[in-house]
Amino acid sequence: MTYTYDGAGLQLKKVAGGTTTRYIFSGTKVVAEYVNGAAVGSPTREYIYSGAALLATLEGGATTFHHQDHLLVRVNTNSSGNEAGQQGNFPFGEPWYTTSSTTKWRFTSYERDSESANDYAIFRYHSNRLGRFMTPDPLASSVADPQSLNRYAYVLNKNCKCAQRICLNVGVQAKNLGTKWEQNLPNTVLDREARCRKEHDEPNRLILGF
Repeated sequence: MTYTYDGAGLQLKKVAGGTTTRYIFSGTKVVAEYVNGAAVGSPTREYIYSGAALLATLEGGATTFHHQDHLLVRVNTNSSGNEAGQQGNFPFGEPWYTTSSTTKWRFTSYERDSESANDYAIFRYHSNRLGRFMTPDPLASSVADPQSLNRYAYVLNKNCKCAQRICLNVGVQAKNLGTKWEQNLPNTVLDREARCRKEHDEPNRLILGF
């Protein structure tokens, strides 16, 4: 397998066996894929979003609609409104169940790589089997929050309260730096999909990417 990235860490191309997939991004979201040299005007797959939420996949003339909770797409339906499949994950991303047709966009909207079974989290990979990222967080940790010193941890190991839409612990920065946290992040993170807010009805849960 071969993976190609740009300077911001976005995956531009994947070669696996005899299949070459090229990705087109808008911000940090994949909006189209071209497989094995598909024509520019005829992408193999297209993705439709509402904000950060994946709404639908267009492929081969068919449309699949995705229905998600705060962690992942739970149910897929076809253009007639009939259920096409279901899927679920445990809190750190391990597969729980799959029924019929599913989507590769799994835990907290990460793309699950079919070859490695790891989740592509934009700036690094997440291992759902281990519940950890595969490489350390490039953002600095804080001695005021010892849990952040583990730079491989997913949401500071608070997986029942938090959802991390991108692989950087921006929630830690938000908590420690207040409204000025963005000044301490690299430009690639200053994307509208990397905003952090607290749910009004669950004030202890940080959600990234909404």
